[in-house]
Amino acid sequence: KPIENAVKVSIKNPDLCSRYTASVIEGVKIGPSQEWLRHRLEASGIRSINNVVDITNYVMLEYGQPLHAFDLDKLSGNEVIVRIAENKESLVTLDGESRTLRPEMLVIADQNEAIGLAGIMGGRNTEIDESTSKIFLESANFNGANTRSTRTVLGLNTEASYRFERELRPELAELALRRATGLMIKLCGASASEGIIDEYPCKKDVIPIRLTTDRLTKILGAKFPMAKIWAILSSLGFQESTQSTDMSYLTEASEAPDSGDQTDVVWVIPPIWRSDISIEDDLIEEFARVYGYDNLPLRKPSSVSPNRIPDDGMEIKEILRDSLSTSGMNETVSYAVSNLKALEITNSIQPNSEAVKLANPMDATKAWLRTSLVANLLETLERNLRFNNQRALRLFEIGHVFSFPVGATGDSLPVETEEIVGVAVGPRNEDSIWISSSDQIDFYDLKGILDFALDSIRLEVKYQKLDHPTYRSGHVAELIVRDKSIGEIGGLDDRVSDHFKLPRQAIFLFRLNLTEITQLATSDVSSFQPLSRYPSSSRDLALLCDEETTSDDIQQIIRNHRLVTNSFPIDNYVGGDVPIGFKSLTYRVVFRSMEMTLDTSELERAQQQIIRSLGHHRGIKERFPE
Repeated sequence: KPIENAVKVSIKNPDLCSRYTASVIEGVKIGPSQEWLRHRLEASGIRSINNVVDITNYVMLEYGQPLHAFDLDKLSGNEVIVRIAENKESLVTLDGESRTLRPEMLVIADQNEAIGLAGIMGGRNTEIDESTSKIFLESANFNGANTRSTRTVLGLNTEASYRFERELRPELAELALRRATGLMIKLCGASASEGIIDEYPCKKDVIPIRLTTDRLTKILGAKFPMAKIWAILSSLGFQESTQSTDMSYLTEASEAPDSGDQTDVVWVIPPIWRSDISIEDDLIEEFARVYGYDNLPLRKPSSVSPNRIPDDGMEIKEILRDSLSTSGMNETVSYAVSNLKALEITNSIQPNSEAVKLANPMDATKAWLRTSLVANLLETLERNLRFNNQRALRLFEIGHVFSFPVGATGDSLPVETEEIVGVAVGPRNEDSIWISSSDQIDFYDLKGILDFALDSIRLEVKYQKLDHPTYRSGHVAELIVRDKSIGEIGGLDDRVSDHFKLPRQAIFLFRLNLTEITQLATSDVSSFQPLSRYPSSSRDLALLCDEETTSDDIQQIIRNHRLVTNSFPIDNYVGGDVPIGFKSLTYRVVFRSMEMTLDTSELERAQQQIIRSLGHHRGIKERFPE
């Protein structure tokens, strides 16, 4: 019987559904699919369900057009309506989830209720099951932006939504419908009603795309005859149109070649399965892809390349990136967004600053621009430790951070600076058979990496005691360069670790203000220091000092001696014969003269001068005096 007697279709929102085709199939026998059909679907990564559903999936893979089959006997009334959802309307989808809909979401409905999410997933109330004998087969064209918005809000990604989001051509709907209907008649022992339903309220002619040899030459840098270009395009299914757009004369005037050569023009209609072809450069890309980019002729540039403008900030950033990578750290990249709780728990919002909230975030759970890289890097660390929390990880990230000054007006732009944040956790060397796996990374490992990186840009850093809620008390230091703070380093506090679901083990973190570092490094003028022709000599100096004395204070006094070229701590000891309230620090001091080779008496004299100076300024004594 004619299909009009069985069911009718009405489109209430033609701007969201440009075309809706359907057929009615009766006498369907639900069962497993033929072996060849199951194998082809499984080879494509799709699970076989039953013969009807498998046919719709198979045709979707063939034509790129999603289809959906409804159980006709489960429809209320004989009308299918394409409309937007009512406020707080609910629908149980095929995955068994009850979903609350919004008015902007497009649904397929019968006369009583919604029976499917347009372009995404059908409803459980019209699901195909073993008792199904009559099918209403849908093949439609839905608005891509609306499909994307609906599936994002509902968190529902499907093979159908993936395709509709990319804007299919309306011509595909009828072709796929007739193909699927034929397969159901052949494979399901069914018969179809006479004719098909084809609601096409906003039919638009395909606009041909203008292609010129002049534009192709400009993009590819090589000339090709139109005959050769068209031979490749026609083999891909492109057709030539005898019609042009009304604005063609304007295009031709603006695109006219500079030389007196006549450019060839052809108007091209893309095949219906290529909805991604919309502009002239798309056609050029198709030609170049098939012709072969490696086959394009080479020629020298017509002009000399301009000299590179030096950028001190970029060079410093690259030096630091290379130094951190050389030290065994791996760089990560994250989105410039975060959530407010993570920013607050890491104390990333500086005093007198406010976080920047996005008006239209891509992810509702991350609606704030990051004010620091710390939270993002800790999330990356958690994902890497999730399946093996015993592995060694050394990660760093370089990126921009954003904040508003307190009291900024609505027209103000956020303050944008750059940071470097690094984190280290796990065994010191998990690949070595000589080092125990229980030998864990500690504060000094990360400090050594940081010293190496900052030394590569010739910054002398001092470490000062600091209290910071992100780090464990007593395990954090502030980095100072010429009386300016450039960041901090320390052990992560357990409270922060728990928030990011990190294991309770020693995790060490550093944060650097790259914007401040760039200003300090570029203002540092290096001068040439001649090398001594004479050899150096080193002495180990064991000192007894108060627990509150910092290593930096001691090193500053040691390095003030004219013969000292370098000094660094090699041992820190507390307990044993060391009095309570004191600690033993051992330094290796390197001596060198520009005038002569130092003998033992001169080294001894220099060492005693350093010890007297330490005693005078800090009350520090030699631990093992002779």
